[in-house]
Formats: sequence, C-alpha cells, structure tokens
Amino acid sequence: MPTFTDNQRDMAEALPSMIWTATPSGQVDYVNHVFAHYTGHPANQDDTIDWLAVVHPDDHESTLRIWGNCIASGAKYQAEFRIFHKPSNSYRWHHVAATPHHNADGTIRRWYGITTDIHDIKLANRAVDKAHDELKRVVALQALESKVLDAISQERELQDMLDIVTHAVDDFIPEVRSSILLVKNGCLWHGSAPKHPQDYIEAINGISVGEGNGSCGTSAARQEPVIVTDINTDPLWASVNDLVELIDAKACWSIPVIGATGKVLATFGIYSHHPALPTDEQLATINHICQFVRVAIERTQQREAARQIERQLQLSQSREAIVKLTGGLAHDFNNLLTVILSNAGQLAEELTEGSEHQEMALDIKRAARRGADMIRNLLSFSRQQLLQPKPVHVNSLLTDMHTLAERVLDSRITLNLALEARPATIMVDPAQLENAVLNILLNARDAIQNSGTVTLRTRTVNHYNAALPRTLPVNATYLLLEVQDDGHGIAPDAREHIFDPFYTTKDVGNGSGLGLSMVDGFVKQSKGGVAVTSALGQGTTISLYFPVMADVVTASGAKSEIETPPSGTGKILVVEDEPAVQATLVRQLQKLGYQVLAAGNGHEGLLELQRHPDIDLLLTDMMMPGGMDGQQLATLARRHNPNIRVVLSSGYSHKLAKDQDRTAEGYWLLPKPYLRIDLATLLKKALATLAT
Repeated sequence: MPTFTDNQRDMAEALPSMIWTATPSGQVDYVNHVFAHYTGHPANQDDTIDWLAVVHPDDHESTLRIWGNCIASGAKYQAEFRIFHKPSNSYRWHHVAATPHHNADGTIRRWYGITTDIHDIKLANRAVDKAHDELKRVVALQALESKVLDAISQERELQDMLDIVTHAVDDFIPEVRSSILLVKNGCLWHGSAPKHPQDYIEAINGISVGEGNGSCGTSAARQEPVIVTDINTDPLWASVNDLVELIDAKACWSIPVIGATGKVLATFGIYSHHPALPTDEQLATINHICQFVRVAIERTQQREAARQIERQLQLSQSREAIVKLTGGLAHDFNNLLTVILSNAGQLAEELTEGSEHQEMALDIKRAARRGADMIRNLLSFSRQQLLQPKPVHVNSLLTDMHTLAERVLDSRITLNLALEARPATIMVDPAQLENAVLNILLNARDAIQNSGTVTLRTRTVNHYNAALPRTLPVNATYLLLEVQDDGHGIAPDAREHIFDPFYTTKDVGNGSGLGLSMVDGFVKQSKGGVAVTSALGQGTTISLYFPVMADVVTASGAKSEIETPPSGTGKILVVEDEPAVQATLVRQLQKLGYQVLAAGNGHEGLLELQRHPDIDLLLTDMMMPGGMDGQQLATLARRHNPNIRVVLSSGYSHKLAKDQDRTAEGYWLLPKPYLRIDLATLLKKALATLAT
C-alpha cells in the first residue's frame, strides 16, 4: 500500500480516470474508486489487486509482455487494451500509461499510472479508417473500370483485358493470387493467372465443369460462389488433389461470372497462402470486379460476332462478284467451245483413219475439252456448275488416277492407298471428283516441306461428322474419302477460312485461293459435306462425305475418241442467237438426217413455230436477246403444240441447274459445250418419246 498525503489521496479519488500505483516489481497495489465503479471488481486496499481479471482474455498476453518489458528496462509504459465495463456488460478500449518514480540512487521506487477510456475515440478512428479504405476501394475500382473500358474501346485482346483485372485484384487484396478461367463447351480454359505457376495453368486447362472439380469447376456448375477455406481437406478438391501439389495455396474462393443471358461465362478464383475466409469487403470487391470481367468477355464475343458477320458479308460479296464474272465468261467461252468441239469432232469422223489431219482434228478436240474442264472448275466453287453425275466406284477412280496423283505430289512424297475392300457406290460427277482430289493433293504437296507421306483412304460410315458446317441425315450411310498428309498443318485462325474464295496461306503467286473453294462447292452440290482436321505440326486430314447409293452396274472399258453419232429423222427448230453456234448446229443436224429450221431469237422462233405446226423438237438456247428467253419460248411452244419436245441448252450452267429435274415434263437439258455424240444421243432420246 503506497503512502499518500491527504491532498494526494483526495486528488487521486477525485479524478474521473482510473489512477493506480504499482511496486517496482510491477504488482499493482492501489487503484482509486473509479476502478471498482467501472469494472464492478472490488478495489482491495491491501497489498495486491487482481487487475488482470478485468482485462479481455485476448489481450492478456500482449499486455503482460509490454508491462514486463517496461518493468525490466524502466521505460515508460504505454499500451492499449480492453477492460470490462460493468454498466454496459462489455469490454471497452482503454489507453494505459505509467511512469516510474526513482529513488536517489536511480532505482525505481514506485510506478504511477492512469487508465483512460478511449473506446469511442477508437471506434471513431476505425470508422474514419474504414471510410478511407472504402474511398480508396471505390477510387481503385473506378480506375480499373476506366482501364477495362479503355481496353474495350481500343479493341484489345481479351487476354490483355483479363490481365488488367487480375493484376488489379492482386494489388487490392494482399497475399492472394487471382485467376480467371473461361467456360467453353462445358470445360474451364485459361483466361488470366499472372502469378500462377505454368504447370498449374496447363494442368487445370480443359478441366470439366462439375460438382467436385475444385472450387472453380463447382462454382461454374452451381452458378454460385464457392468458398473453400482449406483445399487440403475440403471434399470439393478430393478428385483434383493432384492440382494441390502444383500450387502454393491453402484456400480458394471462386465467384462465377454470369452473363446477361444467365449463362456462366467464366469463374474468378482467389487463392490464399493460408486457410482463410473472405471478408464482406473482399467479396463485395470481387463481385464488383466480376462485372468488369463480364463486360470484357461479352464485348469480345460481340466484336467477334460482328467480325464473323463482316467476314460472311465479304465472302458473300466476293462469291457474288465471281459468280457474275465466271457466269458471263462461261457463257461466252462455252459457246466458242461448242463450235470448236462440234466441228473438230465431225472433222475427225470424216478424215482418213490414222491420218495426220485426223490427229490434228483430235488435238483440237482434246484442247477444247480441256478448256471446257477449266470452265467447269471455275464454276464449281460458286456451285453454278451443272454436274453430270453417274454411279462411281471410288476405289476404281482412285486406282486409275494413282500415277497422275504421284506426278502431282512429286518423288519426295510417298502416296499410299488405304482403300476399303468392298467400296460403296456413289452418284457423282467423276471428272469433278478427280479434280477435287487433285486440288487437295496439291495443297498436301505444298504443306510438306521435305519428304513426307500422303494417304488416300476410303471407308463406309453410318454417321456424319458433327463438325461439318451443315447437317446431313444421321441415319444415312456415307462414303468417306479422306486425304491425309503429314505436313505442317493449318493454324486455327486459318482453318475457318480455307474454303473462302481467294483465301490462301501460300506466298504471293503460289496459289489462287480457289482450289478448296471448288472442292467445297462440288461436294456440297453433290449433296455431301466436307470436314477438316488439322493441328500445327501434326498434318491435315480433309474428309469428303458422299451419300451412298444402291449397288449398280457401271460401264467399263475405255471409250474411243471417234464415235459415230446416231442419225435420226424429224423436224427440228434451232433457236440460237450466236451465229457461229447456230450455223454449226444446223450443219450438224442436217448431217445427222434431220430437217432443220433456224431462228436468231425467241420472237423469230415463235413465228417459225406458228408457220410450221409440225415441228417435232425445239432446240433453244436459254439466254437470248429481245426480251424472250428460251424458257419463255418453250412455254409458248407447248401452247401451240403440246407434244413438242424441248431441249434447253446454255453455256450459263446455273440457269440449267435450276431445271435439272424437268425431263418428266418433256424437257431435256444440254449444257454447253457438248460433243456431237452427246447432241445426237440426246435428240434421239427425246424424239423417241414421241412414239410412246
């Protein structure tokens, strides 16, 4: 018990704060009456006072440590801790200070201390700090939002925008690492994780969305936040515990990023180095930031959709321009080739067998046929070509063209045939199928840098590849023709364009960009589909699917270049605006034994029909000047003579393609250019129906 004068004691008892003294060893031996009134603990006036009994249990250790250090060093005592307040039945914060009083020899004689209630000040300071932190958070979020919006306006890559977000979160929340995983096709894919090890990024890439697949997989499946405080023991991580070894983390919180349509776009993951729960402020911050991620992803998707529409529009415009160009060229060239083929064929028939002149005529005929094939190829990609399908055994076609294919590939590339033992029969234009295979082989050759292998494979399948751009009946049977190479492969961004007209990955001057467009046009025109499988460094496989037809007997044996056309009888009206074509037709038909009338346009043809009601067959061009085309003329001819047979001819193939199925109505189609034998055979067939 300290010795006080009356004045000292009166002053100690009069002060509103707790006044106390302690021995040099630190034992409190006096407190004023405020202590008992405040704490409800008796202020014993003996040698010891149990002051620690009113201190909050959580503050015992720090309080005793600081007090012990001061006793040992003689330094002034300063501390803040909580003391029990009896009236409110709660603990309140206090500031406690004590100063040592020394003897003449410098030793401590006694400690004099004061304890002041600072609880309200403490709460006010905390409120100020919290408001300051909230202000900093809001300012930081606004700055982040501005960065993300700037990145969107600059059309930066999604990866860049996500990196901006994750770096900001790592700064907002100390001792955490953030990551964004994108949700695609039911799986999680790396979006951004600047502080994660590469091994972990690669391991988690492609993990399925589902219950129990870690915090992020489960969060995406539930479409709600998933908080895992200890990934070593939580059952949600049990099936992916191999991932735990790859990352230095104990806790993982995951928030789903949900788009405007309600679909999960991504997950936002927060990894902590120690088991922990997020605070309300942290969750609020993460949820706010998830909205930035949503905007970045949706804007990127919208931009990609707009680009896709733009690409489709450009493709459509390119195709439309080429359709107009090739269609017009085809019409003019096919008229010229018709004259050349017909006259060269007749010359070859009439010249002496085996003579030099006959061989010259045959050379002209062969060159004209190659020109006709070139026109057909040009029309294929725009799907204007009038195909001439027939039953084809693909194995036989591939075997027959094996030598040609090897020449196309050159000696550094090995060509393998892996043909199904009993191949199915398909209905296609064999010349166009051969051209399609050669076009693909040319691309395979260019994709192989040095030596390599190309395999032609056939097999029958009862399903349809879901990767194809349009759906065919899944319950049908298809002949699959695959061309596989071990070249450099096709980059993912180029794969979606390889069938676009004029698109090429080759150097300038080494490719027109039309080859695969022609393949795509031909296959789809044949009611089939095309699929491409490729990866950089792993080669490419182009798969052609054709509907299988019932087994049929196909003609075999090579045709002679000189065939005698069948003659006939009857009266034929030729309506053709091209003088050279008209003159050739008249001469050819007369040579075959027909009576022939001629007209230069539809109106002249109609007058001839009215003058000669006994005309048996109308052979008319489809496209003619004067306001009446061949189709209109044929309709009027049928009104005058319901039994008249009509052969429609055109060098503009898509006009004929629209009318391929009209033979049942007495219409026959004859695409230009044609051989004399084709003309004679078709006329004979058409006129034969008059007798039935």
